[in-house]
Amino acid sequence: MLLDLFGTLVDFQSVFVSTLERILVDAGIEDRREDFRRRWSRFVFQGQSEGTFITVRQDFEDSLVAVLHQLGREGDLASYSHTVIDDMFEQLREAELFPEVPAVIAEVEAQGIPWAIVSNIDEAELRAIQETGTRIESRVTSELLETIFASFAANRRRRCDEANLVGADSKCMHHSS
Repeated sequence: MLLDLFGTLVDFQSVFVSTLERILVDAGIEDRREDFRRRWSRFVFQGQSEGTFITVRQDFEDSLVAVLHQLGREGDLASYSHTVIDDMFEQLREAELFPEVPAVIAEVEAQGIPWAIVSNIDEAELRAIQETGTRIESRVTSELLETIFASFAANRRRRCDEANLVGADSKCMHHSS
């Protein structure tokens, strides 16, 4: 059984809402709540669109800077963003599982059903959550997949090079000498 972490096992929404409220108050834009949410939702989780893997934490930080800049905020937005997002992830580390989760996991395990977390959470954040005593059987995270795919791509390039082939759109083609 595959389970997402945020919104399925842990209440991400309440942490996100409190973070959003903090940002709106700090930036003095409480009256622009919907505008801010709309803009941030267009930016967040777009880190991979540029072709370079970034962690969820970095994506949140970068997108917050972009939106605050769009809304006319000035100053050291990168430091502010880092602090706010760091505080948000600290709250997530301390967030409790939804009340029904321990019983559901216990029943799943009693039935002998293997389970895993499948999430875009960063590995460091997941380890921090585990340190609070939350046991996680197995996991598949975006960072883990990025590592696997990067390794796969490197092996493919190596095999192409060894076979005197060149890569084109991740496929090997015969090299014409």
